[in-house]
Amino acid sequence: MGIPVAIFEGGLLWPDRGIRGCFESCDSDHVECAPRPGLAQRRSSGWDLDSGPSWGLERVYACEDLELTSIPSYKRMDGQFWCFWRQDGSKVGIVAADGNAVLASSISLSLPAGILAMDIIDAHSVAFGTRDGTHGRYDLNTNRVLYTTAPLSRPVTHVWWRATAVGGSVVTFSSYNASISVAGLSGAYSETSFLRGRQPTQRPIESADLNAAATKIAICDTRNVWVHELTTSTYEPVPGLFLQEGEFAVSLKFASTRDSLLIATSQRLLIYEPGTTYAVPVCNMRHGAVFEFFDRDSRIVVEQQHLYGTHMACFALDDHTSQWSQVGYSDIRAQFGIRKVQKFFALRSELHVLADSGNYSRFTSTEDD
Repeated sequence: MGIPVAIFEGGLLWPDRGIRGCFESCDSDHVECAPRPGLAQRRSSGWDLDSGPSWGLERVYACEDLELTSIPSYKRMDGQFWCFWRQDGSKVGIVAADGNAVLASSISLSLPAGILAMDIIDAHSVAFGTRDGTHGRYDLNTNRVLYTTAPLSRPVTHVWWRATAVGGSVVTFSSYNASISVAGLSGAYSETSFLRGRQPTQRPIESADLNAAATKIAICDTRNVWVHELTTSTYEPVPGLFLQEGEFAVSLKFASTRDSLLIATSQRLLIYEPGTTYAVPVCNMRHGAVFEFFDRDSRIVVEQQHLYGTHMACFALDDHTSQWSQVGYSDIRAQFGIRKVQKFFALRSELHVLADSGNYSRFTSTEDD
């Protein structure tokens, strides 16, 4: 049996087709995998190897679909859902942490074209932003779109949904001019824009992320990282990056339970804790590698591609040294035939991995005491 999926297509529901039912391009049957131990190995990197766990992966589900690797996707911060969409607005899918999926697919979808960013509100609705600055919410069950009353003046590059005391807010952001719009689910909204002279950088913004409380936006150019306080309209530089010659900042990611900030450069993965004087290295990392917080932010999982292997490595905070140390890895090329990871999502208790070959796999983590 595949993972259940409800297909909303012109008002019809098609259950029990699995994730491969989400796309017409699926060209092979899915495989339900029996638990299989990951190839986990310990490395001496500061972790107490006598008491620390050896971490690995077990694959519990796999199927093939090339379209999943070619269309945009995004994970909700709390790890409950991830979504995918076609930029022309003709298809949207939501996948829950347990692998169950809901798909809207129809030539009569009311979504606009040019969708650049999306986040998940709940199991059947998403927030989106487009190339022309339009943004709003879409309900997959009813095919209804609710637009905010004032679009951004530039393309919407980021959309974030956050749970708040008033029931939730959607924050949209344009990296073209650092403009921000905040809309409550009730429809009320406010919008602010950085003045050009007050922006922290004149260089292009490379990445941005919103913290879980929806009070801070981290942004970076190639050389610096700043945290903007939305409540006070002030920003502070992140100190102590110590970028080496030829090294540059690439992307940012907040933790889901606190304001810890992962900073990916072209050579390393760093973590910055608010109030400290420098960012702490987690590991060396190639440019473009994918990474995620996992297990309620107690772990960091990093994809590492080498000449003879492709690994998913896990890092945890060493109680003795207060440094992030590797506690194990799984060679997913040797064991599961995954040569290159296109993207992956750390959802609650599982890792959802998309390979460039079109393979979609779900893994659970294992630890040997």
